[in-house]
Amino acid sequence: MKLPEYYDLLAGLDWTYMMSDAHNICSQGRQEMANARRLSQESPEHQKLFSLWYDYSYSGQGWGGEQKPKPEKPKI
Repeated sequence: MKLPEYYDLLAGLDWTYMMSDAHNICSQGRQEMANARRLSQESPEHQKLFSLWYDYSYSGQGWGGEQKPKPEKPKI
């Protein structure tokens, strides 16, 4: 998967799926996250992009810290 497509996939993930009380939301979220992690192994650039999205998604006031910057979409 090309990096811009992978970026879009990461941008569309529900990074807080595990906080839902709904079993179907948690189950779907686990599957989507597993797929995103698997795809992150395609290249070091994919791994870095996953890491940047992870840091962004789990930062900020709700997570007890400063908000990390949103990753920029890679060019083709």
